[in-house]
Amino acid sequence: MYSEFIMDYSKLRKFHGKIENAHKVEEGKNLSCGDEVTLYFLFDGDRIVDVKFEGHGCAISQASTNVMIEQIIGKT
Repeated sequence: MYSEFIMDYSKLRKFHGKIENAHKVEEGKNLSCGDEVTLYFLFDGDRIVDVKFEGHGCAISQASTNVMIEQIIGKT
């Protein structure tokens, strides 16, 4: 059973979606389990100002993507 933290973050929709005018798009796939994530980045100079993602996968995959995005917004 997953922890409450993972379950909460796997359901978070704050960062879910597509940025149409993204400055950078990155895709990741795990061929062994089928997880797929596409990240859309917006920058102001070299600072990350927004990130959204689309994809599917297990609760850990979705939660870790949300946690990562939360940590990198505002960073260079």
